[in-house]
Amino acid sequence: MSKRINKFLLLVSATTLLASAAATATDIADSPLITSAGDSVKPNLLFILDNSGSMNLDALPDHIYNSHCKSGTTSYSASCCANDGGSTRGSSTPCWLDNSDYDSSNPFGSYRGQPPFLASDFNTIYYNPAITYLPPRNAAGAVEESYDTQAEWESTPNDFYGKQGSNRINLRTQFPDTEWCTDAMDWRGNYTYQDCVRNDNYLVPGTVTIGGESKSYTVRRSVRATGSGRVIAGLPNEATVSSRSFGPHYYVIEAGEYCDGINLRNCRTTSSGAFTVPAPVRWCKDNAQAIALNPTAGNCQALYSSTFNKAR
Repeated sequence: MSKRINKFLLLVSATTLLASAAATATDIADSPLITSAGDSVKPNLLFILDNSGSMNLDALPDHIYNSHCKSGTTSYSASCCANDGGSTRGSSTPCWLDNSDYDSSNPFGSYRGQPPFLASDFNTIYYNPAITYLPPRNAAGAVEESYDTQAEWESTPNDFYGKQGSNRINLRTQFPDTEWCTDAMDWRGNYTYQDCVRNDNYLVPGTVTIGGESKSYTVRRSVRATGSGRVIAGLPNEATVSSRSFGPHYYVIEAGEYCDGINLRNCRTTSSGAFTVPAPVRWCKDNAQAIALNPTAGNCQALYSSTFNKAR
């Protein structure tokens, strides 16, 4: 009996020592690794710089550029980044700030992102109003004066570090926007762009009913977010139009579902009981589930994959 107890005590002691070793605090570097002495970087730490083509992207994850945006009232099969002619940008080139499209009058080029592209819940590197963005630091870890504040709204650098070019834009007059127009043409076959709206809610492109009249806003037109015009809100069958002054903007996706876990596989339209996790974006197995009022549990989830590839 005593031998068994001794073996048990030895086992407990060994386990305690292992747990203590595993819990030992590790010092975290407090200076940039690239400027640190070679013997100060621990041998089990890798310092990796990614200079691949994806570093040029204006959206993450990469699949955001794919066919997840509106192509009609109930169809979500269009690229989230395209120009007026319908040409699309793939994941190898950015939607905006592409030097091949750059000129002083149109610094963002001709390609525009649909509203989900301008929402941080969908495009995870777009501006998030819930984050306080701190100024960048240089290699020595200090904030340079030129990075500390940005008050030049009429001459803002596209890249504060100056590594991807020295182009600047006027945020008051050159911020990119998109309007959608009816397909009226003049006698020469050119679009007249006389009946156009911009998104408030994400209703266009598509057919909407305004005051009992159905209108199809499907003709894309690249414009700038300046001046004033009309925006469309409400529901597709009860749309409302109002006037608004335009400027730099972002979109927020309001959660229409609440789930019982962070995998977002089992959800309801109201927050109650175990269903408290908001789901601003889910990925579904097919388009029918993506637009259904109440998708079948397990047919949509938080993560995108080859099977779950339809945005909800």
